Amino acid sequence: MDSSSPPRRAVVVRRQPNSLGRAALPLLLFSSALASPLTRVTIFTTSNGIVYYHGHLLAAPYAFSADFHMEGTDTLWDRVYINGHPLTPKRPQQWVRAHSDSVSSRDKALGDACARAHIPEGATSLERTRAIAAAYASVSTLVDSVRVVADRVIDVYWKGSLRPGHYTIGDSPLPSPSEQSRAKIHVALNDYAPSLAGGAALLFHDQVITVPRSKLPLLEREIANVRGGAPRGNLILKDPTVVAEFRSPPPLPSPEE
Repeated sequence: MDSSSPPRRAVVVRRQPNSLGRAALPLLLFSSALASPLTRVTIFTTSNGIVYYHGHLLAAPYAFSADFHMEGTDTLWDRVYINGHPLTPKRPQQWVRAHSDSVSSRDKALGDACARAHIPEGATSLERTRAIAAAYASVSTLVDSVRVVADRVIDVYWKGSLRPGHYTIGDSPLPSPSEQSRAKIHVALNDYAPSLAGGAALLFHDQVITVPRSKLPLLEREIANVRGGAPRGNLILKDPTVVAEFRSPPPLPSPEE
């Protein structure tokens, strides 16, 4: 994003994003003239700790890698992998498909509209709220109407729904695409790497479960109990989806090159 552009404003919806810490990220410099449209590099490799991927025990060493592409002079990270298996979904080609009813798709559509909103420098909080409301209303494939309830508070009336969705507008600048993409690498370096270095287990499912080294015997017992058909009552493997994947792991696809 051009440093001369006015800052974009974030929409705070339901929950705040997780803090990623401030550990230094190794500086990677690439020539846009030489970089391919999509290139993969290794972030870090370790033989410490234990990794399960959707119920499968992976063999060490564990190589974490990521795809990136260049947009101008910005390095944008697309997808993170462990031993060639993806940990994050593919970068969407668009924020939302028309007529999608999922809450996440709706929120993404509003976020995209908010990023396009014209908010002049020095705008008051109420002026920002009105500008964002107008941007929300432009999502005509999903939105019937939008009402400014108060400063920083907007009601969105979705197509086919009688009750509005309530949104509170925050003041934090929306991270640039480059900053958002780097957050994926920060998680790998600041969360996964230290956990494995300390001998912990990482369980990658739709969520990521970190089990400290001191609780590995408990994890092994729970995995054995789950695979043996024992009743629930686990302290670590609580989520039904996680339990189902350990009980009957889905086929492990070949690593993506």
